[in-house]
Amino acid sequence: MTCSVCLPGLLLALAAPAWALDITTCHQRVPDREHAVLQVDLDCSGLGSCREDPSTSCFFDSDCPSVVCERGAVNLGKKASLDLNGHSIVSTLTGVFCGSHAPCFVAGPGRVSGGSEGIRSHGSVVVTNVNIENTSGAIEAFTHSVPGTVTATGVTITHCGSGIVAGRIRAATVMVQDGTGQDCSGFCTGGGPSFGAVRGTDVTIIDGAGYGIAARRIVLANSTVTGNHGNGDHDLLSVRRPLLVDSTCGRSEVADGSGASWGVCSGD
Repeated sequence: MTCSVCLPGLLLALAAPAWALDITTCHQRVPDREHAVLQVDLDCSGLGSCREDPSTSCFFDSDCPSVVCERGAVNLGKKASLDLNGHSIVSTLTGVFCGSHAPCFVAGPGRVSGGSEGIRSHGSVVVTNVNIENTSGAIEAFTHSVPGTVTATGVTITHCGSGIVAGRIRAATVMVQDGTGQDCSGFCTGGGPSFGAVRGTDVTIIDGAGYGIAARRIVLANSTVTGNHGNGDHDLLSVRRPLLVDSTCGRSEVADGSGASWGVCSGD
């Protein structure tokens, strides 16, 4: 056998994780830089636990000396990853919690529903091929008013209070529909539109109760943002003029309180 034949197989073997942690019960923690695979559907309730003392129950970060309350049905450490493996997570608090500023990774196929947040990160999070529904917030990335970054690909969000809340949002092939949040039910750059930027390709945000996208800067390609804020009169809210390529929206608004539009949507 020649080296040219051996090399690809060797590289694949080196790239693959040597083992994966099986997730079979609620509130398990995945250690830093480790990979986990959900092996069963989880239906989780109850409070979270303090990182430094799992026997201490908590609801808010401030309940813990470390200021980290691990409140997820699954809790990910720094740069840890979770494969939903076709299963579902139902939670009364948070479906997947990432307690580090370093990024964590959640991949499907799979479903997360219920609770205050579907996926919550103290820093940044990468979410791929996941369905999230019936949560107060689908994906949130921030801690103590410091916003993080969400990178979402192949994500569907249905009937959640907010879709994605972060300082920076990068989205590709993402659907947000029937959002229930009165302020911002689609993509929201946490703490107000001046915080950060949204960049999306093949994004659909429709029929939300609040703004479709609220951000400092919005860049969209091949996307549709319509029917938000009740009748589509507030689809885009931004500090800077949105850049739209082959995209459709109902109405845009300048984030200065004047009510003026940017002249980029069909209803402007």
